[in-house]
Amino acid sequence: MEAERHAAWGAAQLEALTRFMPEGPWTADLPSCLYRQGGLELRIAVLGTYDINEHSWMWGWANPGLRGSEVVALTGAVERYGRAHGIPEFTRETEAPGYLGLSAGPDTRVYFLPDDPRVPRAALDTVALPRELVTGASLIGRSARRVVTGYLEYHALPWREDGNRILTDLPGGGGAGIAFDAAGRISGVRLTMT
Repeated sequence: MEAERHAAWGAAQLEALTRFMPEGPWTADLPSCLYRQGGLELRIAVLGTYDINEHSWMWGWANPGLRGSEVVALTGAVERYGRAHGIPEFTRETEAPGYLGLSAGPDTRVYFLPDDPRVPRAALDTVALPRELVTGASLIGRSARRVVTGYLEYHALPWREDGNRILTDLPGGGGAGIAFDAAGRISGVRLTMT
């Protein structure tokens, strides 16, 4: 449920990162916390790895070969947040099913977390808002309302409920109305511009 609040804006941020990254092969120098791809060099942290054969996820902070090193220091915040908020998925060293990232060997995928100020942050795009909400709601599929409210809160947009809709005012005027069907799915997004 915690991840669902971040699904829509997280998907938009992933799109922004993908557009920013150049094409080309990649390399990583873990002791130096550096990632290189297509002539671009970024500071990174290891978020975690996914073992394809075991179908298991291991957080970077839990990896015995990396534990205590600088390349996983940033991801220790995941464990601390999980402990503080009682989220066991963030505090267990391994967790299935995990997510796919970059191939790091025949049976391993690795996720890197960019830790570089040059990586652009996805800004609120009112034209893309309907697509981003629907995409975010489709990723986990439990509560489209949590996806919508999390997205609006991330972008500091005040919102209110009106029956089966969530309403918000948009910067520069206008607003958005997100409607939900009887099953709780997004049934429509209506934008008004002034």
